[in-house]
Amino acid sequence: MVFDLYPFVPFLSEIDKKDIITALEIKVKPTDPLRLARSRLSIAKLKKVFGHLKVSDVKGMHEEYLKTLELDSKPEKGERKLADDWVLIINELLEKDSKCSADAVTLYRISILEYALERSPYNFDV
Repeated sequence: MVFDLYPFVPFLSEIDKKDIITALEIKVKPTDPLRLARSRLSIAKLKKVFGHLKVSDVKGMHEEYLKTLELDSKPEKGERKLADDWVLIINELLEKDSKCSADAVTLYRISILEYALERSPYNFDV
């Protein structure tokens, strides 16, 4: 998802990764709800790139998706919603946990992607 950062990840130690995430979580706290949602999403993307997201984080990310969805206006043709990236992160995180074509994880992934597409019909990534 954040492919432009991947080449730099091998140069960071695990301590460096944790320090970067912690520093951002402490220092980046905008008061505007939309900017706060963007910063939380950016930190989640960074955690994904660093390999710091776990399946147990999905519930919280789903809640963030629903909160962020309320902040976005209806997209115009060709636009995407900020909240859509939460769905993409969730889907990528759960992809490796899908064991067969009809397990609960796969059905959840399909459902959340369908819901996101209904809410953001012009997002071709969804």
